Amino acid sequence: MTTNRKSTAKPPPGALLADVVLYRIVVGALALIALASVVGAVLIATATTRDTPQVLVAFGSAAIGALASLLVKASGAQDRH
Repeated sequence: MTTNRKSTAKPPPGALLADVVLYRIVVGALALIALASVVGAVLIATATTRDTPQVLVAFGSAAIGALASLLVKASGAQDRH
C-alpha cells in the first residue's frame, strides 16, 4: 500500500526579498527590537546600579545580526541585476 505524501515545497531563494512589504515589515521589526534593547540597556544603566540583563543584550545582538544579514542579502541581490 502506497501513500501519497505532499512534499513541503521550500520557497525559492530570495523569496523574502521578492515580497517588498514583508521585507519592510521584517526589517522594521528587527530595527525596533534593536533600538528598544539599546534604549532599555541605557535606561537600566543610568537609572540603577544593576548590570544590564543578559537577555536584553542577547535580543539586541540577535536583532542587529539578523538585520545586518537581511540588508547584506538585499544589497547583494541588487548588485547581481
